[in-house]
Amino acid sequence: MPPVRRPWSRLALNTFLAAVVGLAACSEKSEIGPGDITQVRVSPDTLVLVLGLTDTLKAFPIDERGSFLPDKAVAWASGDGSVVTVDGDGLVTGTGLGMTMVTATAGKVTGSAVVQVVPAPAITASSTAVPLTAIAQSGTNPGTTVDITNSGGAQLDELAVGTIAYGAGGTGWLSATLDQATAPAVLTLTASVTGLAIGTYTATVPITEPDAPNSPFDIAVTFTVTADAPTTIAIAAGDGQSAGVNTAVATAPGALVTDQFGNPVAGVPVTFAVTGGGGSVTGGNAVTGANGIASVTAWTLGTSTGANTLQASAPNLSGSPLTFTATATAGAATQIAVNGGNGQSATVNSAVAHRAERRGA
Repeated sequence: MPPVRRPWSRLALNTFLAAVVGLAACSEKSEIGPGDITQVRVSPDTLVLVLGLTDTLKAFPIDERGSFLPDKAVAWASGDGSVVTVDGDGLVTGTGLGMTMVTATAGKVTGSAVVQVVPAPAITASSTAVPLTAIAQSGTNPGTTVDITNSGGAQLDELAVGTIAYGAGGTGWLSATLDQATAPAVLTLTASVTGLAIGTYTATVPITEPDAPNSPFDIAVTFTVTADAPTTIAIAAGDGQSAGVNTAVATAPGALVTDQFGNPVAGVPVTFAVTGGGGSVTGGNAVTGANGIASVTAWTLGTSTGANTLQASAPNLSGSPLTFTATATAGAATQIAVNGGNGQSATVNSAVAHRAERRGA
């Protein structure tokens, strides 16, 4: 019995016809590959270039489907060679101030970028010589700020603080920080008085920026550490000595003047005057030196043995007046003289009425 042929269902028939149409379509010759160049994109499309420096532009040939065609040759050209030049790889060099177009041509399609050549950036500051002052041992650290700006053309966006160079006398006492890397920026300077004696200290703070021809840009800092106002006077040397009458003591008396933090204070007048025992003082109107000490030239004791006193005074200072003491002692014998029993008479082999005496001086 021959097989029974069943009629095609509508769905099956439609499926078959679609397959046949697809095969027919695939059998037709078609070209697969890049299309024609329709545009050339240049990146970046705007470039700011520092005079004398270089940067690179990139060209992207694009077909109608938006596909990048990397194998297409590109020809570069500058609109004004006095402003910029460009080589075959898109390397642009700023040759003069101004603005021009740089073009990239692939096939018959051209793209472009605007290139502006500007002066080099220049670091400037609101102050290049910064003074700071503080009182020694006070614990108060002074500080200030300096404005860092750009007086040139291109942007300063890589500002940094270099290594601080210190002068003689002390290191590590200065802190320098920028609030940001792009100008305008604020440089904060803070000096630490800890461990520094009275004196003057110096440091150089370099501000750096790789695109600035005047980098590093130096800022000089001078830190003056001083004493506060004088508050106290005390004996420094020369108290409790002894010397022969009418002679000078071995150590000239001296008075030390200090401030509230114990720092020696220079330039303070101190008056010395003899107040007991006679004698005299040389250089009684003295002034404290850098060590805070004022000394007499000499203190000569009186002509009588015993106590001598010298007073040192400085108005409005705690401890004033000071009293120095010294003891005048008898000196060595230098003379001999008759004191009694001279010019007597007596019987032979008998004593005179008055015993002979001598006096030394």
